[in-house]
Formats: sequence, C-alpha cells, structure tokens
Amino acid sequence: MKKTLLLITALLALGSLPAFAQSAEYERIAAKANALIEKEEILATAEEAAFFSGAQMRSKIVARTRRFAEEHPGGKDELNALADYVALENYRLQNAIPLGQGVFFLNYAVRVDWSGNKVPKSADALLQPKYNYYLILTYSTAEKSILEFTPSINAYTPLNFHKATLGKKTVLYAVENGSSFGWATEKILLSVFDPATFSGLAQEIILYSQSFYSAGVEDIEFCKDFEFDGNALHFWGTDFDFDEGKYIRGYDKVYRF
Repeated sequence: MKKTLLLITALLALGSLPAFAQSAEYERIAAKANALIEKEEILATAEEAAFFSGAQMRSKIVARTRRFAEEHPGGKDELNALADYVALENYRLQNAIPLGQGVFFLNYAVRVDWSGNKVPKSADALLQPKYNYYLILTYSTAEKSILEFTPSINAYTPLNFHKATLGKKTVLYAVENGSSFGWATEKILLSVFDPATFSGLAQEIILYSQSFYSAGVEDIEFCKDFEFDGNALHFWGTDFDFDEGKYIRGYDKVYRF
C-alpha cells in the first residue's frame, strides 16, 4: 500500500460505531475500536504544541499543500481549498506524536469551523457536508521542515493515529471504517503504517456486519480481537471467506515488523 492510500480512503461512521444487533464479543471489540477512534494523542510539550499550531507552521503547511496540489492536478481544486482553510486558521492540531531524533508525526483536522467567516470561496470544491478532511505530515524540528506529507478524507468520525513500538520498530496505527450504511454494512479495519513513509504495513477487518433483509439470505457477522505484543501484532477470532461464502473459525494471524 502506498501513502496515497490515506488520500482515497473514506472512513464512514457516525462518531461512534453504529448499533447493529450483535454478540457480546462483537460489542466488546467495538468498544475497544471506539476508544481508539475518539482518543487524540498530543504527545508534545505545551511549547511544541504551540509552535505546531502557530503562524510559522501554518505558513509551511499552506505552502506544502499548494505544492502537493500542483503535483497532483487531479485533486488540485480540493487541495487548494484545504490550503485556503488553513490560511484562514480554520484547522486544528489533532495528533502530535514524537518519532525520535526531533521528528514529529502531525495530524491536522481541516475545516473545523463552519461559520461564515471561516469558509473560503473555494469550499465548494470539497465534499459536503458529511466529510472531514485532514493534513498528515512528519516534521523535523532540527531541519525546521516538513518531511512527508499527505491529505486524508473521512466521513462522520475522527481520524486519530496512535504509536506502538514493536521490538526496534515504531509503527502508527488507526481504526479505519469502510462501512456503507446504504448497504447496511459495517466494516471496521485496523490499519498499521510506517511513520517514515506512510506506507501500509498491515490491515485486518476487526468488525464486519451485513444485513440482507431477506429470509433467503443469511446475514454475515464476524469479529477479530487484536493486541500489540512484544514485536508483533496479533489478530484472532473469526473471519469470512467472501469468495467461498463461508466462515473461518479460529482465525489466528501474527504480523511481525
């Protein structure tokens, strides 16, 4: 998975995960996922956080976003709209995670204020009203520059990143949501990324529920628990083979980094 994955992944949920009629195990894992969805990691000093939210950093973000827009003409209007929002100070720091050697992973929510004086003319280029936008980057305090950068989009729910150290490897992870309410499908994934490149390292569905509203078609529901343990990420529970149309009981998979 390339870092552009974050640009095209829509995260669909209503603040917290929707309430289907589910087992106690399913509900327990949903609560675990919700805690990650809602938790904002600001692991910076007050002085560092103030700089990351200040005018100097804002100028760097606007310039990098406009440069990214020139490099990706297919999304140029949307990206310039995001730059306009940041220039109007209609954004906020949502995650600040130190990666070592003076480098921080930073996640900014954009278009957080819908009042008239905070909405640029370019706002029409963005999907509305349910979508939220983020600018994600790494920043070197030693070099005073942005290293890696990518925009991200989600619907309804916060996009929050967290850090795990697995042996000598540091990774970032987030709960992504590919639910489709129109199809009565809940699809929640745990995704793991390389903080240096934003490339994907692992991804597993941890919650899935689909209702077909037909007596002749059986609804689908399965869930997997997960744990970071030592130098590995462990998933276990039940999966579903959509090609074969059957459950995989006793699913057990370990990712080592």
